[in-house]
Amino acid sequence: MTSAPLRVTILDPLPERAEWAGLPDGGSYYSTPAWLRCSSRMTGGPVGAVEVRDGDRVVVVAPYWITTGRENPWRTPTKVLAPVDLPGERFLIAGTSTGYVSEMPAVDAGYRRRAVPLIVDALHDRAVAHGVDGCLALYARTELVEEYRRVLPGRTPVLLDAEAVQPVPATFDAYPAGVSAARRRRVRAEWRRFQQAGYTLDVERLTDCRDEFVPLYQQLERRHGTDLDADELHRVLTEMARTCGDADRVFTARRAGRLVAACLCYVDGRQLTARMFAVDYSATMEAFEYFGVTYYLPMRYAIEHGYRWLSLGTGTFGPKLARGAVLHPLWAVDLNPTPLWAGDAASAENLRRLDDYAVHPAQWADPPRW
Repeated sequence: MTSAPLRVTILDPLPERAEWAGLPDGGSYYSTPAWLRCSSRMTGGPVGAVEVRDGDRVVVVAPYWITTGRENPWRTPTKVLAPVDLPGERFLIAGTSTGYVSEMPAVDAGYRRRAVPLIVDALHDRAVAHGVDGCLALYARTELVEEYRRVLPGRTPVLLDAEAVQPVPATFDAYPAGVSAARRRRVRAEWRRFQQAGYTLDVERLTDCRDEFVPLYQQLERRHGTDLDADELHRVLTEMARTCGDADRVFTARRAGRLVAACLCYVDGRQLTARMFAVDYSATMEAFEYFGVTYYLPMRYAIEHGYRWLSLGTGTFGPKLARGAVLHPLWAVDLNPTPLWAGDAASAENLRRLDDYAVHPAQWADPPRW
């Protein structure tokens, strides 16, 4: 008995109502309809999706966005892919414009495999319709890269970064897993210091602490050399709270009612995802506040609520690996009908980046293979 043909629908622009929330395989909160709508409002850029149905049932979705030239350097294709001489200026990107992910949520891996050829063809069509210079994925995990390469064999992906993910143990006593006894004792000491520093620790909603979060996040970014506009940051956080408020969790440390440190996270399915850390450096007690609100409070919450993974995002691998995280490599994938970069240039760049990362092979969840 043969399977019925899958049917493709293009959502461009993304409608206010979409039906794929809750697809269990291969997606994070950054690929939900709510987050994608929020992304379009935050950036002002076009966001769409290729929706694949089996009969009336949505079985696979591939979000995409169109570059505007206003992206930060890590989301600008010509900058992150400068070592392979990416040509062009405007691109259709399979993925999410406000998260370092390129995902394809699906009912299961079997449906995804059947759908990928249809999705690649649809992305090509949308690239032509938008008049862009090329079509690619940014920040895709290895398993999705392999599916793309079944359709476009011989394309060599480019290693861009890695996502640090912590498995959630059954109890907090078992955290962090996969580290030495000495490292676990150090984590326990940090957690005790944070707990005993006199803070009121809580889980809040962004809508209730947004106004306090803005100046703390500004202070953090200023310390790292970025001067953010307070009104624009307030607008973005207001949109996030309005559109995605059901899924946000803000882990907070307060002293006498004053917000000192906070981490904005999102929940979806089996994963808790950390997004933004904010701190008032003038008010901290030097009690490991960053780790307290970004690692330890979220992990305790994840354990209590049955989540399987805590995603700590990209970059700064050292502290994450030291606390039990593993790394998933994230790749740029050439999805263009004609190749956008040469395979030998991609391979050379991948070797260079692996040397820079200096990560032990055991710390990769799926070791880079190209």
